[in-house]
This record gives sequence, structure tokens and C-alpha cells, in this order.
Amino acid sequence: MAKQFEAPIPGESLTGNPKKYPWERPPEISDPKEALGMHMARLAKPDVMDGTLAMLEAGVPLKDLTLGILRVAVSEGYHSPDISLMVAPAMHEYIKRTADEVGIEYDEGLVDEEGVRKADDIKTLIKTRRLMSEKISAEEEPILDEEPVEEMVEEVPKQGLMARRTK
Repeated sequence: MAKQFEAPIPGESLTGNPKKYPWERPPEISDPKEALGMHMARLAKPDVMDGTLAMLEAGVPLKDLTLGILRVAVSEGYHSPDISLMVAPAMHEYIKRTADEVGIEYDEGLVDEEGVRKADDIKTLIKTRRLMSEKISAEEEPILDEEPVEEMVEEVPKQGLMARRTK
């Protein structure tokens, strides 16, 4: 019962000191080339690359590992999330090539096998329905002795979206 009163009050974070955390301040790096250089210099250190490759060997998908590295950089205030989006493909490729050179097998994390199977199942279902509807429509004979019914539709004068209507 006492734990319910230990929770933060809604809006409490808005009353604290501004710029308390690194991500609340302007980023240190605003140029994508500089950010990529910083990450490449960091990954070039043997202990950092060894840890990165160990994570790949442990089964962490390469995409998730790359995004994790970039999220940490954003949370520490090095660069903004939009810089992360620009830098991510180059970092992904760099880590991938290093893992290939060392001979580590890894999951790239770009293709969702289960999602691909579901998409294939959906395509098969659509084709089946199309074939069934074509078969049913081919078996039915069109009724030609009935004349089409024409309905009287009142024409509405063309007006703009904000025009006043007089009626």
C-alpha cells in the first residue's frame, strides 16, 4: 500500500531543472560526417570492436546492435536522432565487413523470416481468392433480359469548399 505513494506525480518532470540530462541540451556534433568519424574512431579501438563482435557471436542481430550504439550516443548528447538515421547504414556496413573479415557468423536482422512467411501466405490467399472468384464468375451466366435501372440524380452545382450554400 505504501508503494503507491512512491510513484512520481504526473507532470513532476516538467517542474525539474531544465537541461539536466545530456539529451535535453544541444548535441555536441551536428555534422553527420563528424558523427560517423567519431563512431568509426570508437569502433577502431580493439576492446570496443572485440565487445561488438562478441555481441554478434552471442546472437544479437547486427541491426539491433548498430541501433543500440547510436541510441547510446544520442542519450549521452553526442548527436541527435536524425544524425543517427543518417549514420546508421555506414556503421552497419562497417561492423558487417569487420565481422566477415574475422569469420563470425551473425544475424543481420534486416529480414524477418516470420514476416516473410506471413507475407507469402497472404499472397497465396489473395491468389486463391482471385482464382475462385474467376471460376465462380465463369460458371454464372450473365442475365441479359433485364434492362439497367437508371436513377434520377439531382445535379449539385460545383462550388468551393468554403462556399456558402443557399437553400
